[in-house]
Amino acid sequence: MRKTITSVVRYVLTLALAFALLWWLFKDIDLDDFMSRLKKVEYGWVYLSIGISFFGYWVRAYRWNLLFKSLDVSVSTFRLFLAVMVGYLANMAFPRMGEVSRCAILRRTDNIPMSTSIGTVVTERGVDLISLLSVLAGAMLVEFGKISSLLGDMMRRLWSGLSVSQLTITIGIIAAVVVLIYWLIKRFQKMPAFAKLKEFLVNLGHGIGSITKLKSPTLFILSTVAMWLSYFFMSYVIVFSMEETAWLDLKAGLVLLAMGGIGMAMPVQGGIGTYHAFVAGILLWYGIGEQTGVFFATLLHTSQVVTILVLGGVSILVAVLLPVKNQIENSVENQRSEGGQ
Repeated sequence: MRKTITSVVRYVLTLALAFALLWWLFKDIDLDDFMSRLKKVEYGWVYLSIGISFFGYWVRAYRWNLLFKSLDVSVSTFRLFLAVMVGYLANMAFPRMGEVSRCAILRRTDNIPMSTSIGTVVTERGVDLISLLSVLAGAMLVEFGKISSLLGDMMRRLWSGLSVSQLTITIGIIAAVVVLIYWLIKRFQKMPAFAKLKEFLVNLGHGIGSITKLKSPTLFILSTVAMWLSYFFMSYVIVFSMEETAWLDLKAGLVLLAMGGIGMAMPVQGGIGTYHAFVAGILLWYGIGEQTGVFFATLLHTSQVVTILVLGGVSILVAVLLPVKNQIENSVENQRSEGGQ
């Protein structure tokens, strides 16, 4: 009962956060201007983005299949694609529910144990985390001059406006925060929650280490690169659909991918609100107005939401109608087991 209440509270809070961010972003937006912009969009680029995203989702399913092959589990990429799309659809309603949902779909269509498929998902998510961090590092590298000048200007303004007493207080606060964090870590090390976190990190490390058992490690790496390239071009080509953003170069596209990735990784339903905030915020950095940035983020995010709703809905129907793989064989084995008892 307590877990149910906690889950409901968590769901309500994340949904409230998503809508609060949307309200904050749209509260000063001229909706008439927003609607007029829709008529000026060159939708050919939007459709191209959707097509690229479809390719990226398929590559994700193909890469997932490589992990199953390393475990000698036979499953088609098509069925994995259905599970992937159902997972994306579940994430639109419940944060982090996608991983469990796609494993449940595989249990329904292919009789693959949840423990087996969840293990592959842990490995996959570990690789995705490393990939996202690499994208962030790449974005920092290619825009290092702009980032360093921006941070330097901010620091100069900060320190120049501080008196000696204010500087002393600031340093004292920073030191107090460091001490507090250290105390909290020592204080909660013995709590069950801390132990679970430590166990999760250890399991994550083991899951990532299982990549060494892959039968085709080169294909796994190439499919990972292809998937992230598709995500990059999925977001980048849409800049050409609007005159205000058509001048953005590939470096800006990499930064958009990084910020969008962070927004989607936030624990809210489908990145709603957080994605818009991160993308629109980084576009301000490139001198693009807030209204244009929010419109661009909404256009890109909505195109993907519609794609996921359609493909995810169709995938659920197809998964339900598919014959369960090895169902007869499993039934015979169960009967033999019962007869032996």
